Amino acid sequence: MRLLLVNYEYPPVGGGAATATRSLARCFSQLGHSVTVLTSGLDADAGEREEDGIRVQRLKTGRSRLDRASMREMLAFVLHGLLRLLRTRERPDAAIVFFSIPCGPLASMLESKAVPTIVALRGGDVPGFLPELDRLHAALRPIRRHCLRHARAVVANSPSLAALAQAADGGRVEVIPNGVDTEAFFPAERRDGAGFEVLLVGRLTEQKRLGLVIEAFQHLCAQCDATQLRLSVVGDGPLRESLNLAAMRGGIADRVHWHGWLARDRLSDVYRSADCLVQASNIEGMSNTVLEAMASGLPVIASDAPGNRDVVADRVNGLLFPVDDRDALLVALRTLRADAKLRRELGTASRRIALERHSWRASAGAYLELLAPRSGA
Repeated sequence: MRLLLVNYEYPPVGGGAATATRSLARCFSQLGHSVTVLTSGLDADAGEREEDGIRVQRLKTGRSRLDRASMREMLAFVLHGLLRLLRTRERPDAAIVFFSIPCGPLASMLESKAVPTIVALRGGDVPGFLPELDRLHAALRPIRRHCLRHARAVVANSPSLAALAQAADGGRVEVIPNGVDTEAFFPAERRDGAGFEVLLVGRLTEQKRLGLVIEAFQHLCAQCDATQLRLSVVGDGPLRESLNLAAMRGGIADRVHWHGWLARDRLSDVYRSADCLVQASNIEGMSNTVLEAMASGLPVIASDAPGNRDVVADRVNGLLFPVDDRDALLVALRTLRADAKLRRELGTASRRIALERHSWRASAGAYLELLAPRSGA
């Protein structure tokens, strides 16, 4: 089957959805399908090339940052993508389009060409997921609903996101969980020494509530031997400078290591060096970061937010705390720091759950099942 995957972000550009797109593309290719990815990149990377046996077409959109795109850059991707689909003589057998906004018009174009198309919702493209986008979603409602209504199927990566999408736009929304590469992300031997390293991974945005984590870690340092504590932050985003300033004001700047974005092999090393991951978001779809930490055998301290509680069970593979509750987060950090045995037990369960429930191969198979020819078609 000739498969087209469309996402305005694809590694090294973008975050979790970009990583998911690449992982699915690799699985489809390994299953014997011919895969093309239509995406954007920094302008120096524009053009077509083969990456890991996958044909990647990167459109020139004026994008200037790896971690985020402006509205102008998103619009440029949509316009250039529509022109590419109009001009090409190639017709894929099926397509998966990630993000109803901004990529929805490309899904509609493909469906108008009789290409069976799945729209994969990722979070920010669902009304109500990020309240700051409510006005934009209201303005773009006709475009979004048109692409959802005409798609072969609409998919969300968690039950909570599917419920939010159905409440906003109606219609049936399938759930296909994110997967994780359990060969690239695997556990290290856990140490029982006095050191305790906390890990954060992701875009540095308000949604992630990283300021709350900085504050809780500051209090942990005040209550324990700070020389034994370390906070590692992987990622970048608009709050980078303000978070660094908060660490300096809190007197913990020497305890915080800012990695920026890391290549895949280096990221897996960072997971293995940590003692736990903190995921404090006020809302998530299904976090690739949490799944990578689980595959790496880490216990996860997570906010009890939609998406997080779909993969983290309290006292099973991690500890849950109420959203925005700094004191409860501090208690969870103190608990894991003081109990190496509990860390090992929760981390072992994390790895087992990742292996049993979150294979990318299973996710790819679920997408292919939705794209299979319908009886009578």
